[in-house]
Amino acid sequence: MARSTPTVAVTRAVVTSAALALALTGCSTVEDLFGNDDEGNEVERDEETDAVTEAVENAGIFNIQVGDCIGSFAPDDGGMVETVDMFPCEQEYEQQIFLITQISGDELPDDETLEQQVVDECVPAFEEFVGTPYGETSLRINYLSPSPESWEDDDRDIVCTAYDPEGPLTGSLEGSER
Repeated sequence: MARSTPTVAVTRAVVTSAALALALTGCSTVEDLFGNDDEGNEVERDEETDAVTEAVENAGIFNIQVGDCIGSFAPDDGGMVETVDMFPCEQEYEQQIFLITQISGDELPDDETLEQQVVDECVPAFEEFVGTPYGETSLRINYLSPSPESWEDDDRDIVCTAYDPEGPLTGSLEGSER
């Protein structure tokens, strides 16, 4: 389980810290830190590319990987995101995962510290993935982070996604220079 963070807060944090973040080197892309999850529908992937081959509604959140094209985060009544719709990137989708990174430490950080990690790691990774400096694009960053409950179950992952506030996307953002 993960909690969804309003994009307004991350956009504000990213915009106010973009100059600092632009000076940092790019993060390397991390592949599938989540593994498979028994909750949600199964995801079909291409054997060679590992790309999603068919749209899947309500795929378990722990099935996602870097490069996946997904729908909007739909928190349940408790604010948790447990499933997400997944799409081949050639189809219309809402956001694309460009980084899965981990939180270090023994305690779940407060929101301010978490947002700073998003700025420090997601912004350079966004620029490397998309091929355009964050301050020069209309795309925005969204992220998922552990909830207090999932933290207790050893969830340490931050999932960074890129989306267009103007509406749905078609085609991968990787190397798109948008």
